[in-house]
Amino acid sequence: GDILDRNGMTLATSVKVYNVILDPKVMLSDSKYLEPTIKALTECFGYDENTLRTLINENKSKSYIVYDKKLSYETIEPFINLSNDTKNNPNIKGVWFETEYERKYPYSGLACSVIGFTAAGNVGTWGIEEYYNERLNGVDGREYGYVNSDNIMEKVTKPAEDGYSVISTLDLNVQTIVEKYIKQWKEEYNPDNIGVIIMNPQNGEIYAMATDVTYDLNNPRDLSAMYA
Repeated sequence: GDILDRNGMTLATSVKVYNVILDPKVMLSDSKYLEPTIKALTECFGYDENTLRTLINENKSKSYIVYDKKLSYETIEPFINLSNDTKNNPNIKGVWFETEYERKYPYSGLACSVIGFTAAGNVGTWGIEEYYNERLNGVDGREYGYVNSDNIMEKVTKPAEDGYSVISTLDLNVQTIVEKYIKQWKEEYNPDNIGVIIMNPQNGEIYAMATDVTYDLNNPRDLSAMYA
């Protein structure tokens, strides 16, 4: 689910990304598969041909190697188009794409101390992301089966469930103004700490909340800016 401000502006969202999966066992199952597949990978992604060959030959019996991660659909689309054109490219085999979701924050560090961020597996860390983690996260779908007493495969499908979006009381414009003047005040007076809250006293809704310590929610592990 998304995290929105009070006016529906997106503060956090999940974007589908793709991992490149190699299947050396399939590529080497027929001599006509390897060369066209390597050529397509090098042309579409710019991968090093020698590195690919070495990896494939050293893992001949494997069917699952994660070769690249978190690519956009635009990046993998040329390869998909090539491999789907079976009339002209019938021998591109042994490559597929695994989908996952990556959390994105359109306004970078804005309201970082309130929104929080996610760790691997969309586990909320700090702020709204952590507090509403169970509501924001959906449930993965699955399909499995078993053989009954008549030796017939019974399939069970559990559909995926979307997570809920959370509408906060934050106002993107008010938050932006607050952070602008916190930065200005810090540069002029160099205080030890700054904290600002703007609240509606009639109902307790928080329109903005910020400190002078900020970080990029899209790269929360990088703290170099704090020590520059």
